Parts: sequence; C-alpha cells; structure tokens
Amino acid sequence: MNASRPPPALLTPIQLGLGPIRFPDYLDRLEVVTRIDENRVAISETDRWAAPLDSAFARVLAQDLSTRVPDSHVVHYPWYNDRTPDFQIVVDVQRFDVTIQGLANLQASWTIRDLKAKAFLYSTTSDVKESGGDLKSAGQAAALSRTIADFSSQIAFRMNKLRQ
Repeated sequence: MNASRPPPALLTPIQLGLGPIRFPDYLDRLEVVTRIDENRVAISETDRWAAPLDSAFARVLAQDLSTRVPDSHVVHYPWYNDRTPDFQIVVDVQRFDVTIQGLANLQASWTIRDLKAKAFLYSTTSDVKESGGDLKSAGQAAALSRTIADFSSQIAFRMNKLRQ
C-alpha cells in the first residue's frame, strides 16, 4: 500500500510592488533604437513602439511576474502609503535594444526589498540575450519580448526562493 503524500504547502498570497523602473535616456522615445556598436545607436525613422516603452515594459513584466510567482498580485509604482505591497522590485535598465546583427539584449540591475520589514533581500544584475533573426521590426519586437520573459523568470525564481 502506498502512503499518501501530504498536500504541498500553500503559499500566503502576496502583493508585489513593481517599480520604479528606470531607463537610460537613449530609450526615452517612441522610435525603435538599434545598437550599431557598443558606443553608437541608430534611431529608426519609421519604426515606432505601439506605446511608450517604459509603460509597455512595466506592463509585460508585471504580467509575466504575476503568472510566475504563485499567489501574487502585482501593483505598479507608485502606490499609496495605506496600500504598501509586501515586496518591492526595483529595476534599473541599462540596455534594451537589438543589434544590427539581430541580437536582442536586456541588461538590468534589480533589487527585491521586503517593505514590511524594511529590508533589502536580494540585488543582482541580469544580462539576457535573444536572437531576433532578421532586422524586421516584428522579429525585433518578439526577441525583445522574449528577453522580458527570461528576465521575469529570473526575478520570479529569486522571489519564489525567498518565500520558501
């Protein structure tokens, strides 16, 4: 006779505060940016983001995190003092672009803070690369979206470890 296993421990629902998310000045535009080399970028004359990059990035990252961190609800920065999240994820994007060779790159430093205990829990830098294939804007956008998905997986992994 097989002994039955106890049910997995249930996690207490948490609220994740996402932000602030900071971007370098060269990305503060609606035009798509392509990296020519380490020190030069090209601003597209024809390709545009469908929405401001900072808000679109935050929305996609929040959606990804909410699916990867069980029993979580993600709120965007700023939040009201009477509704302080349990944890805060601060992101400082250094790079979010595609090279002329078609390689999408997201480099960002990020920190997780426990807002209730007022403590820093974790801090690191991520460097995520994805092949974008050709230089068509749809391929670039898809590759950049995959970098956000990979980035959110890294944050979710750490957040889930901290909750154990």
